[in-house]
Amino acid sequence: MKSSRLFIKNVIVFLIPVLLPVIVLGSVSILITKQYVYENIKHNNNNILKQEKGNIELIFNEIDSLYINFSTNPEIIVELKKILRKPLLNREEYQMVQTIRKFIDAPANAKPYINSIYVFFENDHGRILTTTEGLISNYDYYDMEWKKQFYEMDNSKNTWLENRTIKPYSFDKKGKRVVTVYRTINAYGSKKREGMIVLNIDTDYIDNLLNKLDVIPEQCILVTDENNNIIFKNKDLPYLKSMKIDQIINSNDEYIIQDIENEKYIISKLKSNQYGCNFLSIVPEKKLYKIPNLLTKIVTYILVFLIIIGITFTYYFMRKRIKRLRNIVRLLDYAEQGVNISGFFQDPKDEYGYITNKIIETNLLQRYFKVQLSERKYKQKTLELLAMNSQINPHFLYNTLETIYWKAFEFTKKPNKITDMIEDLSDILKYSLHAEKEQVTIKEEIENTKSYIKLQKVRYLDKFQVIWEYDEEILENKIIRLALQPIIENSIYHGIKEKEGNSEIRIRIHREGEYIKFQIMDNGLGIKKNRLIEIREKLEMEDPPKGHIGILNTNKRLSLMYGIESKLYIDSEYQEGTTVHFSVPKE
Repeated sequence: MKSSRLFIKNVIVFLIPVLLPVIVLGSVSILITKQYVYENIKHNNNNILKQEKGNIELIFNEIDSLYINFSTNPEIIVELKKILRKPLLNREEYQMVQTIRKFIDAPANAKPYINSIYVFFENDHGRILTTTEGLISNYDYYDMEWKKQFYEMDNSKNTWLENRTIKPYSFDKKGKRVVTVYRTINAYGSKKREGMIVLNIDTDYIDNLLNKLDVIPEQCILVTDENNNIIFKNKDLPYLKSMKIDQIINSNDEYIIQDIENEKYIISKLKSNQYGCNFLSIVPEKKLYKIPNLLTKIVTYILVFLIIIGITFTYYFMRKRIKRLRNIVRLLDYAEQGVNISGFFQDPKDEYGYITNKIIETNLLQRYFKVQLSERKYKQKTLELLAMNSQINPHFLYNTLETIYWKAFEFTKKPNKITDMIEDLSDILKYSLHAEKEQVTIKEEIENTKSYIKLQKVRYLDKFQVIWEYDEEILENKIIRLALQPIIENSIYHGIKEKEGNSEIRIRIHREGEYIKFQIMDNGLGIKKNRLIEIREKLEMEDPPKGHIGILNTNKRLSLMYGIESKLYIDSEYQEGTTVHFSVPKE
């Protein structure tokens, strides 16, 4: 099994220099090509949609031209309303109808995409003016479905679209598809709807125009109305039946990729605010990325070919080497099992055998010494931790203090200053007696330190005050027991006690990156320069002088538990004060 791993490793080492350039160059080429295709298609689709948007809006704008023709000739509107509302017409009025009809016949005859135009004013005779039949009654006309829009559409709209089918003949079941553009005519100076111009656009003509666009064979160009109904399209492709048009149009993105029947389609869209239309370009992704996909196949074939060649050559060159290495692996396995392998060494017949013997010999010696060294270090650290704890944990004192507490309580029959001091001292001793719990939370360490400070303040008659600064979030982090007390004791005995007047100790604990930083600062007497150098040298010693339970002991415990990065650092200036700081890892 190890031989197989070695063979695989050598195959990988042999193939990496060969395969890496192919993979990198192939991947970069594919990514660049895909990005180029993406940007190019996006740009082209936007141009096509903008062009079609302009063309379609220009066609729909015919309704505005008709409206302007009527609105700039108010006398025509007045005459037309009279004619439509009059029961019987005379010869002059029929001539007027022919004159007015020229306004709508001209664009209908000149523009091939216009199917028909209607002009309607509300009247009791159901009359409308059309380009196909002239002046007629709606009771006799085949197309009167549009008239519902006049009464049912919201009065706030002046222009809107509708996708309809007109059937001029009863036998024509299929009918003629049109897109109808409506434009209301309001009473002068009022928002009341008085009449309407109806423009019917030939849908087949617009579809043929869209079909002549220079697009990809399977690319579909759609135009939808404000209700997301398709009104124009360049071709009727099968995937349109499964396309979620509503979801596409309601999306805020202008460039969408949609999965339809396990195939991706790239969709670009553009909106016409004037008519509420949406212009869509839909194209299968595989058609766009034909060249990148071809590149991917070529790169894959090359990689497979190189892997086969690499495995063949590696097998040829590694066959003899693996046979030799099997012996080395067997010897190493025996060495791990404790078997005496001295008898396996042989006189080297070539440089390979000589190197093999040296490697085995060196490896075995190193392994032996590493095991011995690891055991010594482990035992040393264990003994040092146990020794330090034994210096700090006088168990018998705790039991004695419990007895003294109740004796002091008997004198006053209630808690007093003596019992309070004994309680604080008992808490400190109880805290130090938890030998099985080398680490505690910062919260527990702070509470124990506060008990110690209360005792010292009684002893020194409130000669100093202590200010705590710490974040609540770090209180559950772990730290070795009795890390703060020796440092504060050092500040009191060597800094504050020797200085006249009141002093201050500030304890600051905060997070700094991946560490919790502790700073104990006092404005006591400070340390002279020579003495500070001496203390710093002792802190750097691997084995500091014995008998010191203060900051040297704390420094040693921090280093053993958390590493050299957590040792103590002392800064001091004589007559100004001292700062001790250290860091422990954040859990």
